[in-house]
Amino acid sequence: MKKFQNKNIKIHILVIAMILLVTAVIGIAEITLNGKISLGDNGTEEEKSYDYHIAMIGGSSSKDDFWNSIYEGARAQGEKYSMYVENFGAGLSSDYSCKELLQMAIAAKVDGIIVRADGSEDTNKLIQEAADNEVPIPVITILEDNPNSKRLSFVTANDYRLGELYGERVVKLIGKQDQTVEKASDRAVRIAVMTGQKEEESTPNLLYSGIRDYVTKKVPGEEIVWSTSASGSGGEFESEETIRDILLGEEERPDMIVCLNAADTISACQCVIDYNLVGKVSIIGYYTSSEILDGIQKGIIDSTIVIETEEIGRAGIDGLNDYFQKGYVSEYLQVDSKLITQENIDDYAGQEDE
Repeated sequence: MKKFQNKNIKIHILVIAMILLVTAVIGIAEITLNGKISLGDNGTEEEKSYDYHIAMIGGSSSKDDFWNSIYEGARAQGEKYSMYVENFGAGLSSDYSCKELLQMAIAAKVDGIIVRADGSEDTNKLIQEAADNEVPIPVITILEDNPNSKRLSFVTANDYRLGELYGERVVKLIGKQDQTVEKASDRAVRIAVMTGQKEEESTPNLLYSGIRDYVTKKVPGEEIVWSTSASGSGGEFESEETIRDILLGEEERPDMIVCLNAADTISACQCVIDYNLVGKVSIIGYYTSSEILDGIQKGIIDSTIVIETEEIGRAGIDGLNDYFQKGYVSEYLQVDSKLITQENIDDYAGQEDE
């Protein structure tokens, strides 16, 4: 009886292993098949040949509006270079991590990878694996970087300039643009900077440095009390909890909240409404979702910084094309950023989440 049970256990383990293997093969096959097919204008599948199959990997963000806007820019640009650009993993029935999607892309033998990196050692190793492949797979990182990896290039906004753009608005809000003046009140101005999900990441730190450096040039340091907070990785709920705690402390409540991502911007907007602080706490946000633009129109959010998301996608594809055609590409590819306020919001109305 014991031998029979052991045999059954072995059979169950073998069956489970086979199921996992088949699932992985189906995932790769599905991805590879997608790389050979595009949709026609009438929604039917049409065969179309491409010279290159490019995998765009956003990890957990591969299905959100911000990422889709980047992808659309890349997809359209890829058409010019005979590249099939796939939102890798978005069409799969299960959710996969960035690491798993990188592994699948390498196994599928794609011609190039554009990935929203995470700075992790696992990602470094996978980028190394792609570069050391029998037929090397070039990798370009966007938005977030793995600078110590073998990635070809990094596409981003000029982080220091982006910080200056925030800083210019901070100075504008306290009535001190382009000059150093006396204190606007009998106490220092309090500014809280929401640095995003991972406080140790280099990008938020560069943005924060750019903001502080610009404001310091315009306003004596003793007039500003700075604070930073990271909303963690718990999504909108944790973001709202963090901002709520900042706003409920009346003695230390900031005059201004500067948000470096879309989630914190939306949370800050909701919190100032919930706690009747509209007009008392100014919000400088990030991105152009419908909620954010609506907040600006209603005067809840002062302004928002927008990176040209489709330009990020185009820049990544241009970088790969340069590599395929010339054998090299610049290590850093920068894209533009703009400020949206009530004064120019009509130029952006209806363009949110594109």
